[in-house]
Amino acid sequence: MCADALQSISLAMAQVRSLGLLIARIAQGLAAQPDVARVRIWLIAPGDICGA
Repeated sequence: MCADALQSISLAMAQVRSLGLLIARIAQGLAAQPDVARVRIWLIAPGDICGA
């Protein structure tokens, strides 16, 4: 990913105030890249991976 793409995503992230919109902007920015076919973001809460 080029520096211009990262800068564009960072600027879009700085303009939002809600977590849902922030995640959507990150996914949209990544999906807009020429070599990206699919974007998946996993939200893992504490304890989701290992209960111990």
